[in-house]
Amino acid sequence: EFDPKQNFFDILVPTPDTVKYKFILNHLIQNGFNVLITGETGVGKSVITRDYLMKAPEGIGSAFVNFSGKTTTKNLEHAFEGNLDKKRKNLLGPPAGRKMVFFIDDVNMPQLEKYFAQPPCELLRQAIDAQGFYDTKGLFFKNIKDTKFVCACAPPGGGRNKVTPRLFRHFNMVWIPDLSSASMRTIFTSILRGYTEQKPDSGLDFVAEGIVKAEVEIYTKTIKEFLPTPSKSHYTFNLRDPSKVIQGMLMCNLDDIENKEYFVQLWMHETFRVFRDRLISQDDRDRFSMLCHEIQEAHLVMDWELSEYKDIKFGDFETHEKRYTKLSSDFNAINDRLNHLLMLYNNDYTPMNLVFFEDCVQHLARIARILSQERGNAMLVGVGGSGRRSMAQLGTNIQDMKTFSIEIHKNYKEKDYHEDIRTMLKKGGVEDIPQVFLFSDTQIMQESFLEDINNLLNSGEIPNLFATEEKNQICEELADKARAVNQGDSREQIYGYFVQKCRENLHIVLAFSPVGDEFRARCLQFPSIINCCTMDWYNAWPKEALYSVAHRQLQDNEIALGIQDHLDVLADMAVHIHLSVSEASDQYYEELRRKNYTTPTSYLDLVKTYINMLMKQKKIVPELINRYQEGLRTLETTNVIVDELKKNLIHLRPEIDKKEKETQVMVVNLEKQSKVAAEQEKVNAKEEAESKKMFNEVMVIKKDCEESLSQAMPIYNSAINALNTLNKNDITEMKVYATPPPAVVTVIGAVCCLFEKKQDWETGKAFMQKPEEFLQALKTYDKDNVKPKVIKQ
Repeated sequence: EFDPKQNFFDILVPTPDTVKYKFILNHLIQNGFNVLITGETGVGKSVITRDYLMKAPEGIGSAFVNFSGKTTTKNLEHAFEGNLDKKRKNLLGPPAGRKMVFFIDDVNMPQLEKYFAQPPCELLRQAIDAQGFYDTKGLFFKNIKDTKFVCACAPPGGGRNKVTPRLFRHFNMVWIPDLSSASMRTIFTSILRGYTEQKPDSGLDFVAEGIVKAEVEIYTKTIKEFLPTPSKSHYTFNLRDPSKVIQGMLMCNLDDIENKEYFVQLWMHETFRVFRDRLISQDDRDRFSMLCHEIQEAHLVMDWELSEYKDIKFGDFETHEKRYTKLSSDFNAINDRLNHLLMLYNNDYTPMNLVFFEDCVQHLARIARILSQERGNAMLVGVGGSGRRSMAQLGTNIQDMKTFSIEIHKNYKEKDYHEDIRTMLKKGGVEDIPQVFLFSDTQIMQESFLEDINNLLNSGEIPNLFATEEKNQICEELADKARAVNQGDSREQIYGYFVQKCRENLHIVLAFSPVGDEFRARCLQFPSIINCCTMDWYNAWPKEALYSVAHRQLQDNEIALGIQDHLDVLADMAVHIHLSVSEASDQYYEELRRKNYTTPTSYLDLVKTYINMLMKQKKIVPELINRYQEGLRTLETTNVIVDELKKNLIHLRPEIDKKEKETQVMVVNLEKQSKVAAEQEKVNAKEEAESKKMFNEVMVIKKDCEESLSQAMPIYNSAINALNTLNKNDITEMKVYATPPPAVVTVIGAVCCLFEKKQDWETGKAFMQKPEEFLQALKTYDKDNVKPKVIKQ
C-alpha cells in the first residue's frame, strides 16, 4: 500500500524478477559464497542487491563500496578498515556473532595499470584468496574473517575493463537480463496509482496507467535512439531515470492537480527535465520532443500541439507556500518574483547582478526542482560564465538551504579536502542542516576528489573518512535521535542513521565545463556523477538573452553615459558582434578544426569593456574641452598684451631712434677703445714675459739662499747655544790674556766687526771690561738687521 510519508527510495515494488534474484542471492550468501551480479546497464543490479542487504536477515551486516576509474588499493583498504572491527593488530572482522557482506558496485571500473592489471581488483582477489591483505604501512599481514563479497558490474566497454578470471573464479555469477517492459510498468503503475488513489474522486488513477505505459516506451526508445558517442558520452540511461520522473510527479500535491490535462503536463515536464535536459544539441532535443509527442498521442489520446507543453515550467518558488505547481505563463510576474528573491539573497550574501530572461528562468526552475527532491543532485554542464554557479546559489537560497563550497588555495591538499568534507557531513548528519555542496571542475586539484564525490553520490559516505574516535563521537551525539526513530542501538546502526541523515540533507551540485576531453573521461571513470545526478545542459545564450543582458547592463549606466536614447541600438549592436564572432568561430573550426570559444563571459566582457571605455571617454572629452577653452582664453589674453605692446612701441619710437644713434656712437668709441686696449694688451703681454723671467731668476736665487740658509742655520743655532753657556767668569778669564790664542782673537775680532769697532785685541779687551754688559750686548744683538757694510766686511 502506498504511503505518502514513506521515503521514495524506500519504496520497492516486488516483481517476479526481483523476488527471484533476491532469493538466489540470499541462498548463495547464507551458504558462504561470493556472488557476482552482472547484466547490462540499467537492469537493476544495484537496486536489487542494496534492497536485499538493507533488509538482510539477522546476523548479516553490510558495507557498500563503489569502484570508479580512479579507485586505488588505498581506497579499498580504507573500506575494509572502516567497516570491520579491529579484533587484534593483525585481524579484522565484523562484530561478534555477525557476518559481513561487502557490496562492491562497478567492480570492473578501475583503470589498467602499466602491466594491464587492476590494483583494486588484485587486492580484492588477495583478500578472498589469502583471507587478508598486506598492510604496506605497518609491514605486516592483516587477516579478514567472516566476510563475503557481492560484486556488480556491466559487461566491458564504455570505460569498463575486462577483469582477470583469477578474481571472478571465486564468485558465483548471476546474470540479470534487461528488465521487461511489463515489470517496469508493474513497478511504476503501483507507485503512481497508489499516489493518485489518495484522492479517489480525482479520476487520475485511470490516467496513471497510460502515463506509465508512455513513460516506459519513452525510456526504451530513448536507450535505442540516443546512443552514447565520444561527444555524447553521457547519453547513458538506466532505471534511475524513469524513477526520477515518477519521483518528480509525487512532489506535486494532489489538491493542486486540477484535471487530467494538468496531470499530463506535469508528467511531460518531469520527462523533459530528466531526459531532454541531458541532450546537448537542439536537433536532439527536437527529436526527443517529437518522440514524446507521438507516444503521448498514442497512449493518452490527447490531441495537443507540441508547443502547448514543450516549455511548461513547474516550481515551488512562485508563492510563499512552497507548493510544487505549474508556474505562471506571465513572464513579468515571474520576473518580479525572482527579482524579489534575488533581493533577499543579496541582503544576506555577496550581491549578484542577474538578469532573468526566459532561458535563465528555465535553468533556475530546474535547479530549484532538483534541490527540492529527496537525494536530488545536479550536474550543470556549460562553458564559463553561463550562470551555473549563480543559478545554483540562488536556487539553494530559494530552498532555504546553505551553500557549502571548498576554498582552494596554493597548498590545498587531499587532507584539507577531507577535513572540509567531514565538516560538511557533520552539519548534515549531526546538526540536521540542509545544505548544497557546490563543486566545480576548476576545484579538482586531484582526481581523488571526484572519487570521493562518486562515493557520496552512490552510497552517501566515503570509506574510512572518519577515524574511530570521530565515529564514536558521532554515534554518541546521535544515539538518542536514532533510538527515537527506531533505528537501533548498536554503533553500526547509529552510524547508518548518520549516513541516512547525510543523504537526506546533502545535495551535490556539480558545475562542469564540456570543453576538452576531461569531461568525457570523467563521465566514463566516475559513472555515479551521471547516474545519480539530474543533468542540466547550458547551451549558448539565445539572442533574446543576449539582448536582455546587454540592455540591462547599459540601462544601469544610461544616465552616467548619456545614452538614454540609444539603448536599443547599442544592445542590438552587442548581440550582433557576439553572434558574428560565434559564426566566424564555427567557420574557423570547419576550415582548420580548431576551436575558438565565445562564451557568455566573453559577451559580458564585451559589454563591460564598452561601458568602461565610454565612461573613460566621457571623462576625457570634458577634460579636452576645458583644455582647449583654456588655450583659447590664453590666446585672447596674449592678443591683448600684443596690442598693448604695439601701442607702447609706437609711443617710444622717437626715444628708441635716439637711443639707436647714441648706441652707434658708442659702438664707434668702443671700436677705438678696443684698438687701444689691444695695443695695451701687447705691452702687458711683454711686461708679463719679463716679469715671469725675473720671477724665475728670483726663484733660483731663493733656492740658493735656502740651501745656504739650511747650511748656516745649524752653525747659527750652535753659536746661540754656545753663547748661552758663557758667564761673567768666562769673560773675566778671557780678558786677562796677555797673548790670547788665535781662535780667541778671531772671535773677538768678529764681535768687534758686528758692533762696528776696530777689529784688534786691545779694542776687544776694552769692550769686555764690563763682562755683564758685554754678554747682554751679545745676547740682545739684532741678528736679523745686520747692516750690509758689516756683512760685507
